[in-house]
Amino acid sequence: MKTEQIARERFMRLANGFRASSVILTAVEMGFFHQLAHHPQDARELSANLGIVERGAVRVLRVLTAFGLVVYDGRLYRIHDDYLPLLSPEGEAYLGDICQHNYRLMKRWINLDETLRTGRPPKRGPRDSADLQSFILGMENISRRAAHDLKDGIGVPRPKTILDLGSGPGTYSSAYLQQYDDVHVTLLDRPEVNQIARVILEAYDDRITCIDGDMFEVDFGGPYDLIMLNNIIHSWGDDHNRELVTKTARSLTPGGRLAIKDFFTHTDRHGPEHATLFGINMFLANEHAGVYSYEDAIAWGDAAGLQFERRFMVDSTSGALVLRKGEI
Repeated sequence: MKTEQIARERFMRLANGFRASSVILTAVEMGFFHQLAHHPQDARELSANLGIVERGAVRVLRVLTAFGLVVYDGRLYRIHDDYLPLLSPEGEAYLGDICQHNYRLMKRWINLDETLRTGRPPKRGPRDSADLQSFILGMENISRRAAHDLKDGIGVPRPKTILDLGSGPGTYSSAYLQQYDDVHVTLLDRPEVNQIARVILEAYDDRITCIDGDMFEVDFGGPYDLIMLNNIIHSWGDDHNRELVTKTARSLTPGGRLAIKDFFTHTDRHGPEHATLFGINMFLANEHAGVYSYEDAIAWGDAAGLQFERRFMVDSTSGALVLRKGEI
């Protein structure tokens, strides 16, 4: 195959990627998989249950079948066995919440051209409870498996006290709560987020403290053996992150660690693909957000008196680094 043909086909796959995303995310949002998780259905029953036109349901089902997500036996449609754990609300690896969050993001991405002209993200009202719920539960969907890999990579031997900043559903802390029965975790997030986290982590309620508020304004308490900033730094500009790392350093025990997990870029910030795409996502979210390199985070630690200890990949798209406070 000629180089020009390979380049053309790759370019067209990238340019047409929105089509697959639109079908899958809309199918999740409208309840296609929720319905098929109950029992196999034909297009007529499914469209009636969802309140949509049968002609449209047939076209979406054909695409989902072509993707291999759904199986058609000539009469009924069902979720493919391989994807049932991901697409059934009762599935052990359910990803529906993060897909619903991405459905909402998709509508924001449509305004990329306007944001490029003005430098201002699309206007949006306050996040309603349903949107917040899908976002927080979506974070739980994608962090469930990564939480244990992060814990193992951080390598702090049996921490007694942990502060989880911008903790969301508390999934990363849950990996420690599951393994160590003497660890105490402090979750710091907005009150409505902590309320969701308490439900998720109900089994560990006696070993959890919640601090409600803005991480730049409230007192962290402590000191802590481990402080985690998981998927937080991309929400802030360089100055805010430097301030935040300095504040965490003051709340660590001597020899304590700060772990920072995020979608880190290459040193020149021109890759990898996922991190640079996520940079667009944050460009559409607020005027100060961004993605950073490991070197950026290490520099914040240096300014705060924290020593770089290690860096590692948590999964295929995100990495983490560990900074250590010196002994007194």
